[in-house]
Amino acid sequence: SATVVLEDLEKLRERANGDRFSWELQLWCYRRVQSFVEYKALVEGME
Repeated sequence: SATVVLEDLEKLRERANGDRFSWELQLWCYRRVQSFVEYKALVEGME
């Protein structure tokens, strides 16, 4: 059984400088990374 380990990705969400657009952009980046890792894990046969 394989395991995927990532560093703390909270910094991606915390880097926004306070305005709404910046916050939403950072949240989008965080979700994009999360989705990509989940997708690649499924492709490689991991659950």
